[in-house]
Amino acid sequence: MSEPKTIQAGDSVSWSRTASGYSSADGWVLGYALRGASEIDLEASGEAEVFTVSVGASKSAAWTSGEYIYSCFVKRGDERITLATGRLIVLPDLVQGSHDSQSHAKKMLQAIQATLEKRATKDQQAYQIDGMQIERIPIPELIKLRDRYRREYRREQEQAGIVPERQRLIKVRMR
Repeated sequence: MSEPKTIQAGDSVSWSRTASGYSSADGWVLGYALRGASEIDLEASGEAEVFTVSVGASKSAAWTSGEYIYSCFVKRGDERITLATGRLIVLPDLVQGSHDSQSHAKKMLQAIQATLEKRATKDQQAYQIDGMQIERIPIPELIKLRDRYRREYRREQEQAGIVPERQRLIKVRMR
């Protein structure tokens, strides 16, 4: 088995990697450096050339969710050799704590709709306070943004299988 593509924070996880030519019996230690939302350093236990990384639930629960790049390496004394690099995603711990699962498109759509609702009662496009000029985004521009984020949010829902994909209407003209 190789490195996982995703790790759920708060879960126990383990995987093995073979490091041909770098036996633990010869003093080699395999490690991982994950860099992203936070810094995570892991050390594997080894038997001959097979190394196993084991992370307990309490340790992974402290990890910050997000995308990480990793470097898998072996080291012995002052020697270090990189064996692999890649990316993985640490998913949030949904069992503990709260998590805002709304996408950027959904958040923007809600913010624009709330702004449009508030703006319906205000007619000032710009005003000035203590020499600072503040201008509002024109309503037609907000409507364009709302429509754009509606389409983006709809695509996300279609890709997730939450709503059925719209059937594309193909019009044909005969001469």
